[in-house]
Amino acid sequence: MATFSYTNSKGVTYYLYTKEGIQLRGAKTPRSIFFFSKDADRNLGEGESVVKEVPAGYKVEESARNGFVYLKKA
Repeated sequence: MATFSYTNSKGVTYYLYTKEGIQLRGAKTPRSIFFFSKDADRNLGEGESVVKEVPAGYKVEESARNGFVYLKKA
């Protein structure tokens, strides 16, 4: 179960996951979200799955201030 990984400038590796059916504040319908975790072997919760590559139309970015990684629409 190989998930997409990204190592930031501080040397910390993050792994990409997705979760289905999240109701965001102000949204009319549930949607999928992407998130990074430091834990490569995390126990997947309900609706969660690993992501093997960055989704089309997105790119990985890193905060210059604290090294946090996130997905951004390209």
